[in-house]
Amino acid sequence: MQGLPPKVSDLIQQINIETLYEIKEHITLGLTQTAEYLQLPPWEEYRESLLEAAHVTYKAVLVDGQLIYVTLRPLFILLSWFMGHFARLMSFLLKDAAIRSHISVKRVIVFQRSLPRFWILVEASIIAACIAAYLLRRLIKRRRYVERLRAWYDTKRRAAQRKYDAALDKVSRISTTLAMCLPHILYGVGAFVVKWLLSDVFVYIASDVPVLECITVFGPTFHTVVAVQRFQYLCNVHRKLYANDPLVVEDDSPRCEDNERRGVDNYEPMMTKIQLKKEEKKSNAHLQNLLRYWVIFGLVISFGKLLIMLPFVCRLVLKIEDNVIRQLLLVMFVWLRYLPLPSSKQMGKSFGKHARLYSTNTTDIVYCNLVQPFLLPLANVTEGRKQTRGMIEIFLAQLETFLSVCVFMKALRAERKEQIVHVVTEGLALLPACITLLMPSMFTAYGCVYVGGFVSSANSAKCDDAIVKSDKKAAFISDDDPKLLQLRMLRVRWLRYWCVYVNVLFLLARAGSILAWIPLSTHATLVLLVWLQLPAFGGAPLLYDILVTEMSGFGIIEPDESFDAEKTLMMRVLNHMSTPGFEEENNDDVGHEVEIEDAESLHSSRSNKNGIPIEERAVMESSEERKTPTTLESAAITN
Repeated sequence: MQGLPPKVSDLIQQINIETLYEIKEHITLGLTQTAEYLQLPPWEEYRESLLEAAHVTYKAVLVDGQLIYVTLRPLFILLSWFMGHFARLMSFLLKDAAIRSHISVKRVIVFQRSLPRFWILVEASIIAACIAAYLLRRLIKRRRYVERLRAWYDTKRRAAQRKYDAALDKVSRISTTLAMCLPHILYGVGAFVVKWLLSDVFVYIASDVPVLECITVFGPTFHTVVAVQRFQYLCNVHRKLYANDPLVVEDDSPRCEDNERRGVDNYEPMMTKIQLKKEEKKSNAHLQNLLRYWVIFGLVISFGKLLIMLPFVCRLVLKIEDNVIRQLLLVMFVWLRYLPLPSSKQMGKSFGKHARLYSTNTTDIVYCNLVQPFLLPLANVTEGRKQTRGMIEIFLAQLETFLSVCVFMKALRAERKEQIVHVVTEGLALLPACITLLMPSMFTAYGCVYVGGFVSSANSAKCDDAIVKSDKKAAFISDDDPKLLQLRMLRVRWLRYWCVYVNVLFLLARAGSILAWIPLSTHATLVLLVWLQLPAFGGAPLLYDILVTEMSGFGIIEPDESFDAEKTLMMRVLNHMSTPGFEEENNDDVGHEVEIEDAESLHSSRSNKNGIPIEERAVMESSEERKTPTTLESAAITN
């Protein structure tokens, strides 16, 4: 304290020291009173308590460990006993398996030595053929002979198509009508010549060989399944491409060398938007062609059944032999599916303004000129569509209003309401057939034809017509238009239905002689067809998934990522046949503790009996085993 007298500064320092001392005393007194009020123990007492607690905790841990050991000791003893017996059992099984394998190898060797030279050569030739087939398969895959043969075929086909188009172009300069009809005339003449020159062979192929079924049912089913898988793959790529909007999208599908089996010319690892649009256009054209073919096939089969069931017409139809009908169907469906016509580029050059009336596909010609004009009015009639508001529309409106009220009152879910409306709307077309369920089988058969053939064909034609009209407006709408996507998914639904329907029809035709003796089999068939057609029941998708699973299991089509071999019918049958009782019986046969040395001595004594060598005795054992059981078999029988 500068500037103050010495006495004054000493006085101030003394006052500060006294103040600090008083503050310290007050703090000490406050802490002491607080400790007394809270009854805090001293450090020595607190230390003794901690040591005692640690000692008690240590004793508790020891006691708990001893309790756990005493409790689990029987389990440990049982587990050790079980493991010991299991080890002895496994050692016995391994020794027994080694002995049996040794004996089996000896028997095989002796059996092979006893065979004549001819059968030894046959076995060697079979083994050599299998090895040669395996090596040939590897050589074909390494040298890519299949791909080269396919490329050679495509080159020759394009060259033949160019020559064919040039010939038609020359004919079109003389007469356009003659050029349009010339391929069909040549096909008819060729079929007549083949029938005339190779009559027996033609009848044999059409009647005794299932070529007609392969052309009309199995082949289109395979192409439809592959086309639907391709469409689903393109939908997934479209969803990824336009959801994230990248420049390219990785192809998640598995690679396959034989891409033709999957219905795809080339599965590219990368796909741009332009490539995707081209592939979608190609896929939609293929699906449209398949749907039109199935409609024609359904109408042909339905009209054939209808002619057989009509009272007076059936007498004339039944006079025609079955092989003649099969020959006509074979000629017609080969013409429908495989007749080569001019390419789309050549049509404009050859036919000029008449090119729009012509098609490069026979199926389109038949469908657009004969089938579509007949089916579209039928689809309108089955729906009850009229110019004025009729009773059906009033009933549907009242039903939808009532269900909306139920949904509002939470007595019904919205999904259930849509399902009921959908079932009733589509079920109205099936109502005339459902009435035949109350009639005899003769009338129910008409209902089966109506439901399976005419109604499904009419609905498929209506779906195809709606898609064609939407495609004409494709320049004004987006590819993601909900209505267009919904129509394309509806087309896929009808393609799945046709795949299932034709195969079910094929099975019912093969089992017709048996079903004729079963009461109400026609009524059950009608119920089955209704179950397949209505989407609310999910019959067609269920059987379609089973069909695709079986085709993937047999390697007909390439399986996808969701394929499970355990779901195939063959694996289910095998799993059902492998019952637990059979396995237990096999385990009991080898589970008895029989000394291995006794079995070996018994085998050696039997082999040397009467001085017969071991090799010859082993051959005779196979005949004696039926009369004299071995030691293991005797023990199993005794048990």
